[in-house]
Amino acid sequence: MVESGSHIRGYADSNYDYSTLQTWKLSEISDVCRFRCLQLCLQVGECLGFFLQQESKMCHLSSFDYISTATAIYSPPAVVLSSTQWIYYHVVKDCMESKCPSEFGYTLIPEICFCIKWYEDIVFHSLSKEFCRHDGAQLVRIDSLIKQLYINDYLSQVEPNPVSAKFIQGELVNGKWLYDDGTEMSYFNWLPGKPAVDDTYYILNIVSRSDYMWKNIRDIFERSFICEIDLQN
Repeated sequence: MVESGSHIRGYADSNYDYSTLQTWKLSEISDVCRFRCLQLCLQVGECLGFFLQQESKMCHLSSFDYISTATAIYSPPAVVLSSTQWIYYHVVKDCMESKCPSEFGYTLIPEICFCIKWYEDIVFHSLSKEFCRHDGAQLVRIDSLIKQLYINDYLSQVEPNPVSAKFIQGELVNGKWLYDDGTEMSYFNWLPGKPAVDDTYYILNIVSRSDYMWKNIRDIFERSFICEIDLQN
């Protein structure tokens, strides 16, 4: 069901070069109408819009940030010229702000329905997860470039003089990096020379003083950490 107040705005470009925007593609779905594509986008936190080709009914969910980067690429069309033309739809979401408790220090980033809090407490990894669970949260799941960029911006504001590494979600299990729900990770932001090739280095850190890139460490260190409340469920 589409959330009350959610809507889409269409932008078209007859010279759309699909290859230039591959970085932002989250997934593709075939044989769907515009309304169904909108529904799917609303179910994905980092989805900011979608591309739809009317003739093929191919939908590409995207984290492309139209508001900040697309002005020079897209303009509102007077007429849709062709059924084979790709049209970009910017999705305006109504995030459930009431589920992001600002009174407990959480920050809502409504553009991607992202609710996060950096805890300055220095604790072991297992305890950081307990802190998050107590809030009805989990360690932050950075599973796309758009989330990484918003995390970078958030940390630069709450920690103007970055000094510490922080726990984020993701653990190495039997040679695979997994999120807490068992889903295999596909997005990474490794520091040069990382990850360390050693099964005992199975915990992820984001390193503020190294441009918010990642490294893997052993479970013998204490760190601060970032929690995320899922506003989509």
